[in-house]
Amino acid sequence: MLWFRVHYWTWPPLILWWALRIFSSGPKETLWSFLKQLRNGIPYIVGIIDLSSKYRERLVDKFLAPDYPDYPEYKYEALNAPDQIRLVQLRPTFLGGIQCEIIQVRLHDAPPYDAVSYTWGDPAKKFHLKLQDGQYLPITSSVHDIIRERASIFRTRNLWIDSICINQGYTPEKTSQVLLMQQIYARASRTVVCLGDSSDAGVAVDFLYEMYFRLLCLIAEEGDLAIRKDMDTPSPKWTAVRRLLYHAYWSRVWIIQEVAVAKVVHIIYGGRYIDWDLFVTIMRALESEKAGSLEQIMDTWESGGAMPRGRVEQVCTMAKIRDKFQQDNKASLPQTLVECWNFEATNARDRIFAIQGITTAVDERALEPNYESTTLEVYMEAGRYALLSEEPFSLFSFAGILRRGDLGELPSWVPDWTCNSQLRPLDQITACTNFRAGGTGTACIIPLPERRQIKIETVVLDAVCRVATVMPLSTDLPTYGSDTPWMQADFKEFATSRDSARRQEAYQMAEQWTSDPYINGQPRAEALWRTFICDTSTTSRPAEPEIAEAFTASTRTSSPEALAASEVSSELEPISAMINMMKAMKVPEDMLSGLYSPDSAEQLQARQFAVTKKGFMALVPLGTRERDEICIFPGSRTPYILRRDSGGNGIHGDQFYRLVGEAYVHGFMDGEALVSGTKLEFVVLR
Repeated sequence: MLWFRVHYWTWPPLILWWALRIFSSGPKETLWSFLKQLRNGIPYIVGIIDLSSKYRERLVDKFLAPDYPDYPEYKYEALNAPDQIRLVQLRPTFLGGIQCEIIQVRLHDAPPYDAVSYTWGDPAKKFHLKLQDGQYLPITSSVHDIIRERASIFRTRNLWIDSICINQGYTPEKTSQVLLMQQIYARASRTVVCLGDSSDAGVAVDFLYEMYFRLLCLIAEEGDLAIRKDMDTPSPKWTAVRRLLYHAYWSRVWIIQEVAVAKVVHIIYGGRYIDWDLFVTIMRALESEKAGSLEQIMDTWESGGAMPRGRVEQVCTMAKIRDKFQQDNKASLPQTLVECWNFEATNARDRIFAIQGITTAVDERALEPNYESTTLEVYMEAGRYALLSEEPFSLFSFAGILRRGDLGELPSWVPDWTCNSQLRPLDQITACTNFRAGGTGTACIIPLPERRQIKIETVVLDAVCRVATVMPLSTDLPTYGSDTPWMQADFKEFATSRDSARRQEAYQMAEQWTSDPYINGQPRAEALWRTFICDTSTTSRPAEPEIAEAFTASTRTSSPEALAASEVSSELEPISAMINMMKAMKVPEDMLSGLYSPDSAEQLQARQFAVTKKGFMALVPLGTRERDEICIFPGSRTPYILRRDSGGNGIHGDQFYRLVGEAYVHGFMDGEALVSGTKLEFVVLR
């Protein structure tokens, strides 16, 4: 059963149904039938009362009082075996309130238990949990709500909750228990995702099931279209679903492992169950290219704002990793880090530790969680480990001196996962960005005795000659990110003046510093618009030629002069007017979403147009300087910007460099730079 709703008004129909079943069998069998039906009905009665939260919470709240001044605080006893864990045992709460006990068990001998997956929230321990032995345990508000929600009136329930079952104040135990985390969630009867409550939780859950059954009952395409129609209609249902997806839980990195290894996953939101597979089916439908970009079907002011497409993507990523893990198909640690790049962690080391257990690194006993190591040491080890993997440059897209967070002392080639940048790597713009700038060559990377340095073979393609000076609007909007609505009033300035100024500057730079035709034989104007969108749409790379007309139209429409001369009302969004114009030109819908999807636009918002000394067009990271060098490593997906280090040369005369970031160089994204006879040289990155 995927889901059931239980309310007080379900009791009379249930009792009537039982009575009809009982008395229809004849008077001689009435007593036996009654007892039999009663026995079969007990689980349903228990479920009804357990989920009648209003009744249960009145009892439970009596025993989760804010303070117990007369009781001693609980003292953790040491765990005596490597596979020993603690469980929170909740005894029946029918008359005596919560009878709670913390027990120690060996993992392989543990009684059936639920593993709880949740977000800590406020770390302040404002509540006290009374234990059966007369002690009390301080707990957070989120744990208080979980205990209140999971306490049963009739049956004992065993829970594993990390904040209670692990002595968080003792680092050696914390390290040893994190090593068991994968087994703890894998051995649990089920993993329960606790999302708390919300005023419209019931509306969200009902609407999810409505969408699910619509997708099941209708032909796939018609179902998508029906949902799209609803999305464009003002509705509190979409507001409720947005609130569910904006929950902080979905961005937490630990949940990836907790969900991936679980036998069964149930989501509880507002006291209502949501089946994991059902939830994922809906998220994948929303992410599907078949339904068009999320912005086209969901970003409407009438429905209350944009859907958090970043969160939809995160749920789909979790589902993908879970599917692979359940099929015993573990990915490498670097590959999983790339897939989970936009998740977050309170403890910076957990960006590595939280996913280590579901990758091949766990089989190699590499990068095992150790909270006595510093964040710098953990990130350094992860960076060096990635260099020895099948794709040694897989983490370079997240590294560079311009993507620094709290660990500024890291080498430039090691990603700083404390950086909150939501800049999507170039090879993840769409599913079609299969860049292979380094061709099929084999990387040559030599770790040096100085652990902060690596020696790497490269092709020095060219040096940056000019970088555009008009900054993107995102530099003035600190809150800009993957979940920010694309079409909203705050972006009017970008749509009118800033975007036009950036494009005009790019045209002028291209006319002055590049040839016509471009070095690959394309007309200069075509090479320019292809550079602006990384030559990629949602359905194709290279991008379809039809996009050229759309791009030219958008440039004309977004210029201040065109807007001033047009008859379009000033109250209308310029981008909307431009899209209407392209529709009138019969530009296909997928072309529009490919060119103007937030992923494509985001590349412009976080990168600058540049030209090189040899006349190549490029998109480079913000902060790139003139004379920075563009290099391509054999086997890499994209080119990279390197900056000469003032520290001098290595002991063998190799030049010191620092990695700035990845770049798109038009005409050199498919191995063109590594033709026969290309000169390779070694550089030292630090």
